[in-house]
Amino acid sequence: MSNPRASFYLGHQSDRELLGEDAYRLLNVLEIQGGEQWQTVFKKVLLDKEPVRFEAIRPPNTELFVQLKSLEVVDAEMPGVIVNLSYIGTLKRSERTRAKMLNFLSHDIRSPITSLLSLTQSKQMHMGSTKELAEQIEPLARRSLKLADNFLRLARAEAAETTSFTDTDFVEVAHNAMDEVYIQAKTRQITLLRHFEEDEIWLQGDLGLLERALVNLLENAVKFSPPQSRIIMTLFVTGSRLVCEIEDEGPGIPQDQLSDIFLPFTQAESNQVSRKKGIGLGLSFVKVVAEKHHGSVTAKNGEKGGAVFTLSLPCEENAP
Repeated sequence: MSNPRASFYLGHQSDRELLGEDAYRLLNVLEIQGGEQWQTVFKKVLLDKEPVRFEAIRPPNTELFVQLKSLEVVDAEMPGVIVNLSYIGTLKRSERTRAKMLNFLSHDIRSPITSLLSLTQSKQMHMGSTKELAEQIEPLARRSLKLADNFLRLARAEAAETTSFTDTDFVEVAHNAMDEVYIQAKTRQITLLRHFEEDEIWLQGDLGLLERALVNLLENAVKFSPPQSRIIMTLFVTGSRLVCEIEDEGPGIPQDQLSDIFLPFTQAESNQVSRKKGIGLGLSFVKVVAEKHHGSVTAKNGEKGGAVFTLSLPCEENAP
């Protein structure tokens, strides 16, 4: 006996394909995690009457929790086995995210704080000038503050409720975001250009979250753009959706990393020789904000080089 879900987990089109087949052959497509072999598993269940449970993967990435128990039937000529397959892919992804978060908390946040403590206890603090000490402390303190802020912003975005959203003019949000990164861009001799096709674009949203999402995208563009280059923000409406594109003239993103850069605690390497360090909370924040507003964010490489990030959100139909 079987059901459609079992056939799906084992890679078959229909549960009818499982009927009458050998259980060992059917289950052998699953890779047991931990190194145990199926021959050993069946020996425990059928001969030793010992129930077993373990995690397994059906290639390439279907993660399952498998339980087997012998089925005792009076006067049965052949022994039976009950096999229970449970999908745990979502749970395992959550565990991996938690592991990355713990690593982030234990290393990335603690690292600059540990350096600060070491600095205050060093001989240099007592022998060096106040100016030299301040110059070493300031970047460490700023890094700690930025890491904590990014982590808290991501948590706030994930906890945001759509019931608290209000009428928001996205054009105003875009102007505010551009103004906020102006000094950073000017310091690196980068020109910010605005191509806005609308004077107003209204939607239901959280102004603070949307503005921070655009600031993160713009700061990311500034971070990877060479001096004397341009960053262009294009904003237009198509049907009932607004589209905001941010394009830079940097080195672009390696093709094999495009699908991962919005994952938390992940940052794609640039094509530059000197990689700029980061822990990848900024773009993850943007993705969470986009999804909270029933939208999406994507990344690609431009035809003439550089990276293009596209944010799409539902809005009022005010396009001509």
